[in-house]
Amino acid sequence: MAISATLSLLPRADGSATFKCGLTSAIASVSGPMEVRPRDELPDKTFIEVIVRPAVGVGGTHERALESLLLSALSPLIIRTHHPRTLLQINVQIVEAADHTDATALLPVAINAASLALVDAGVPLRSLLVATTVGLDEQGGVMRGEGEGGRAQVGKEGSRHVLGFARGECVFVESLGTFDEQGFANALLWGREECAMDGGGAEGMGVDGKCKAETVGAVVRRAVERKVAADMRWKE
Repeated sequence: MAISATLSLLPRADGSATFKCGLTSAIASVSGPMEVRPRDELPDKTFIEVIVRPAVGVGGTHERALESLLLSALSPLIIRTHHPRTLLQINVQIVEAADHTDATALLPVAINAASLALVDAGVPLRSLLVATTVGLDEQGGVMRGEGEGGRAQVGKEGSRHVLGFARGECVFVESLGTFDEQGFANALLWGREECAMDGGGAEGMGVDGKCKAETVGAVVRRAVERKVAADMRWKE
């Protein structure tokens, strides 16, 4: 499955990024810190607002649910005490999706796009969040085919897990379906490999010992490296 990421594509935003995984892609922009509405002002930290816009039509309950999940995933990673009494606005535009109601496919793409946009905007972060979707079959095994949102295929009769990793630790989980402890452990192992940013090269060894395609973590790392290289050109 083709995975790609690009930073700094919206000139009027403080930070922006696009992330594409298979048939699902999203553009995220970050604005701020900026003036906050009096009713939202926090005396000791930044107020964070997340807005999700669908690819077609106006936002509804699915977009509101995505906004809540994105806020819970990204907020702990942002050092909010650096800019108290201000607003940090994160906008996510869904560009295309195979299923506009499937949060397990949309959520990891939106998380990765928003994380990269925060990096592009220079927002102080504790770590970078990288997310993927892992699908399990009825027996708790990882579906090895290509699926939306991540490397592992989504099992129709099993469960789906959106996993977010920061510094190698799982810090965000959103699951759908029925699964046991061993199945979830399998999903964690696969997700950690998929989101690792310290792998070497475009290809790596999967948890089953077989060579697999470029991971989400590798794509995110390369996008950040391009951003750093572009910012440091003034030294040349």
